[in-house]
Amino acid sequence: MAKGISKRQRFWTLFQHLFEKPLIGAVRSQPLLRRVAGLHAWMCYPRPMDVRLQKGEVGGVPGRWCDLGTPAVTPDSKKVLLWLHGGAFTVGGVGSHGAWAATVAAAGGARAFLADYRLAPEHPFPAAPDDAEAVYRGLLAEGYQPSDIAIAGDSAGGALAFALLARIRAAGLPDPAAMMAVSPWFDLSLSGESVRTNKRSEAMVPESWLRRTAQLYAGGQSLDNPAVSPLFAEWDRPPPPTMLLTGEDELLRDDTERMANILSAAGGQVEVLRQAGAGHIWPVRMHLTPEASYANNQMAAFLRRAFWPEAFQLHLAEER
Repeated sequence: MAKGISKRQRFWTLFQHLFEKPLIGAVRSQPLLRRVAGLHAWMCYPRPMDVRLQKGEVGGVPGRWCDLGTPAVTPDSKKVLLWLHGGAFTVGGVGSHGAWAATVAAAGGARAFLADYRLAPEHPFPAAPDDAEAVYRGLLAEGYQPSDIAIAGDSAGGALAFALLARIRAAGLPDPAAMMAVSPWFDLSLSGESVRTNKRSEAMVPESWLRRTAQLYAGGQSLDNPAVSPLFAEWDRPPPPTMLLTGEDELLRDDTERMANILSAAGGQVEVLRQAGAGHIWPVRMHLTPEASYANNQMAAFLRRAFWPEAFQLHLAEER
């Protein structure tokens, strides 16, 4: 493991290697894994005392409004972070992601809507991206301005976030203010070089599980179909400001690197945070490790710059 990594991060990375990765690989039933993952999240993922997770529905899709304390919005100025959770399209939800989404959104001056999109294998492609698009259209219908909406996702949710962006553009809808993805799974065909080079250093997700769940989600579609794997979509014009985060040792590292290059070549402003010695979606640990805290602080700062670009530019001018 790289030098300079905190002892707490080393502990959680080792915990992933010894417990999470074998567990994910051993449980073949996705419904059973959902129950196990929910219990694991309750035991191992932090939840601030003032987190508020309120049931809601946007665009006909159920979900949770996620806040810390009083919602960080006013009637005249409301910002929302649409969060699409990870879990290889088959597991995950408010138990594993609600507090994390609330923490990042609140620090970024917004509240989060965590979409409870339909999961495979019961609901294969295109159910999940259909739900994601319905939520985005629903937010617009409820009066949110595109400049008040940011879209985020982690792991498989990162794929859904950028698949949603491709759909937004195909439908002629306005772009959101910003895009974020943590440890994104942009290429379900797993063609990145890091799938081979980081197979042993990957702390959380077994390659075999990713290959199995990719087939469950795709529902007979080719895994390099751009609608399934947004890495292969046509990014021929600049995306909204984008932040991508990846662990240097994780299996999916090259999904971030390749997408960053593609979006930058299209004229996009792309920030990439690379963390040595950290496992898949390490920021979910929040205050438990300095590395997670730093990543979440950077995500919140990115949101503030995207939501209030004029204030950021004024701040830069005052510093000169």
